[in-house]
Amino acid sequence: MQRLRGESGATAVIVALLMIPLFGFAAISIDVGGLYFERRQLQNGADAAALAIAQDCAKGVCGDINATASDLAGKNANDNAANATATTSGNTATVTASTKNPDGSTGLRHFFAPVLGVDATQVKAAATAAWGAPSSGPAVLPITFGQCVFAGKVNVQQLIRYDSNGANSNCTNPSIPGGFGWLAHPGQCSVYDVAVDFAALAVDPGADPPTDCAELFAKFKSDIGLGKNVIVILPVYDTTTGTGAGGSYKIMGFAAFQITGWQLSGSTEWKFSSTCPDGNCRGVDGFFTKFVSLEDFKLGGPAGYDASVVKLTLD
Repeated sequence: MQRLRGESGATAVIVALLMIPLFGFAAISIDVGGLYFERRQLQNGADAAALAIAQDCAKGVCGDINATASDLAGKNANDNAANATATTSGNTATVTASTKNPDGSTGLRHFFAPVLGVDATQVKAAATAAWGAPSSGPAVLPITFGQCVFAGKVNVQQLIRYDSNGANSNCTNPSIPGGFGWLAHPGQCSVYDVAVDFAALAVDPGADPPTDCAELFAKFKSDIGLGKNVIVILPVYDTTTGTGAGGSYKIMGFAAFQITGWQLSGSTEWKFSSTCPDGNCRGVDGFFTKFVSLEDFKLGGPAGYDASVVKLTLD
């Protein structure tokens, strides 16, 4: 019996010694996991704030960038609290977000790590967003407009005609008629990887709208009927080469166009305006507008077409 009592005491010592590594493993699994979770929240807040500031700056007024950063960093935290600061440089905005506790401290408190002498850890995250004119990206609607049609006419209602008999006839290449043209789009509506200065963007000849775009036009019609703005960023061409299906456009930039109606061919007509008084037109109705997009465009295009994009950059 004495021997058993002695062994019992030894077991207690061993258990006590093992408690330290057990708490260490708990610190790794729980406390370190908490650090990753906290950083993910802070990163979401920093990303959202950087994008929001970049959007404001692209519109011409950056506003109170630190207030924007604090607001969005806090809203992306589970406890609605985070420290955040912002800076701008050139066409970039950088936001840094860090932990903020109700008592004003800036360290994430741990459950088990204090046993190892670590009470709290400061967590930070940063994000940078840039803004500017697009240099390449998708043409969601496979149309390109003539540069002379744009000509700085922002917020001026107009019909961009496809036929060569209207007001856009000064933009007409005899071999590729009209103020705008359909782009070749095999098997899909949108055309991807449209790039500035690319000299061989293929033509889809004819006035008929692409059959692949029927669903997109139906969505446009529904959205406009609900009072929503339908704005698309579309490539603007400068010159054309070739004829018919062998023709191509050279893209010089991207412009934002708010669509209000269209008459393309046959029964493809909806909400057509007085911009076609004789009713014998083929084109898209609306107006060019200043617009900032989050779509997947690359930066670096020429300014002057009033379309801007913002995107997160890699640090």
